[in-house]
Amino acid sequence: MKFHTGYYVTYRSGNFTPEEYSSALIEDPNQKLVLSNYKGDNWDIEWIYNPDLKGLEFVISAETFEIAQNVLYNVMCSATVSDGSITASIEPHFPHVLGSTDGVEFKSVIHLKGMPILYYSSPEVPSYFYLTAKASNNYKLQNAIIKYHLSAEIYKEQYGK
Repeated sequence: MKFHTGYYVTYRSGNFTPEEYSSALIEDPNQKLVLSNYKGDNWDIEWIYNPDLKGLEFVISAETFEIAQNVLYNVMCSATVSDGSITASIEPHFPHVLGSTDGVEFKSVIHLKGMPILYYSSPEVPSYFYLTAKASNNYKLQNAIIKYHLSAEIYKEQYGK
């Protein structure tokens, strides 16, 4: 099965391919948008141009919803490591079966069957999925990423008052 993740990258106003995005915007060969860089344990990532988002959406290919949900949680934890702070309030929290959002008007937050779907785009998105793929085959790394996210949730600096 394939699942929407809510994560996407933009490049230009028209349709573009993962290869065009990679050659123009990704310098690290390990993070180029090729399948071998984004293949985890029992899952992998594909990129589909989404005309509503005007970007390449990261799509999880996995056998079950539970695997996709686990991947998406690990992506959120990897985002915390990559960005150095928690971004959970603006990030997607659960996958949706591919095609289940057709006909839904895209805004920063949309609702499908009463559940909010958040879409998030950043140049850092490929690094989130790359780190998640690397960690899925290395339980020590995966554990460290999750613990870092947990510690960031427990202690969050409050700025100003």
